[in-house]
Amino acid sequence: PSVGSMASAAATLPHAWRIEVFLRAQFDDPAGRRALGALRELGVHSASSIRLGRGYLLSAHVDAAAVARIARDLLVDPVLEVARIIEPGARPEPQSSGVHRVLVMRRPGVMDPVAMTVERALERAEFAAPSAAQRVRVLTFSAWELAGTLSRAQLETAGTKLFANDVIDELFIDDEALHFHL
Repeated sequence: PSVGSMASAAATLPHAWRIEVFLRAQFDDPAGRRALGALRELGVHSASSIRLGRGYLLSAHVDAAAVARIARDLLVDPVLEVARIIEPGARPEPQSSGVHRVLVMRRPGVMDPVAMTVERALERAEFAAPSAAQRVRVLTFSAWELAGTLSRAQLETAGTKLFANDVIDELFIDDEALHFHL
C-alpha cells in the first residue's frame, strides 16, 4: 500500500468530522488479539497490544450536535463501544503514550460500501443535514492502535502484511492526514 507522508506534523488534516469507534477498554478486542498473534508470527514481538477502531469521516458542514447524534444513534453500540469525535481539521488526542496508529483507508475512486450505507441512512435521518440540499458525505477507515516500542519498519510490516490491501487501500503510519476531497 502507499504509505502516508513521512512528515505527519506538516501534513494537512482532513476538513471533516472524524468519528472513531472502539470497543470499551474493559472489553477484549478479538481483532486486535488476532492481529497481535499474526504480527508475532511475522517475527515482530515488540507490540504489547493492538486495538482496532472503525473510523468515519463526515462532511464538515454538519453541526456538532448532529455529529454526536449520528455517532450515538447510528454508529456506536453504547454497551460495548465508545466514540471519539474529533472536529474538522483537529488532530486526534493520543489515548496513551507509546501507542502508534496505523490508519487504513480506501483509495480515492475505490467503492466503499460501508460509507455508502451510512450515507443512505443519513439521507433518511432528518437530523443529519442542515438542509436537503447539503448531502452528508461519508468515508470510512480502520484505526489500528499498537502499543509497544515498534520501529517504522515494524509498523510498515504490520500495515502492509496484515491491515491493508495494496490494490484498494492507502496506509497512514503515525500520520492523521486522511484524504477527504469533495
